[in-house]
Amino acid sequence: MSTTPRNELEIVGTMFRFAYGRFGTALLDSARRAKLSATEARALRALVAEWARTPTELSRYLMITPTAVANAVDRLEERELVRRAPDSADRRRLALEVTPKGLRVADAVWGEILARLDRAWHELDPQDQEDFRRTAPKVLQALERQFGASAAETEP
Repeated sequence: MSTTPRNELEIVGTMFRFAYGRFGTALLDSARRAKLSATEARALRALVAEWARTPTELSRYLMITPTAVANAVDRLEERELVRRAPDSADRRRLALEVTPKGLRVADAVWGEILARLDRAWHELDPQDQEDFRRTAPKVLQALERQFGASAAETEP
């Protein structure tokens, strides 16, 4: 039985449902217009933002298996949105690079979503923004402790 007040649990649950449902639907709609899957769109965004540079990093970031990443990258490469190249830091590894066409597609897919997120952020007053910056990492760490690492994060 939870000792957290019901209202706080409902707020957290609503945030997750919104993030998974409405945000996911907006992403899927935008990705479909660009003829991408949601996974391909998320992979493209991660590469553009440089949150991941290699297939292994992309697997960890997206929390999907290396096989799923390889399939998504294959499709993105077929459309000339990304290319595989030797990693400049370690030539034994492959790096993933976004092509100019990939940058244009990523902007088309993510532009409106990021603009909406930016508008939502600016609806918060500066103190609420600061509170969020301070608290969000702690919430994520608590969730990681309670729910553990994903399969993609634990694969060799």
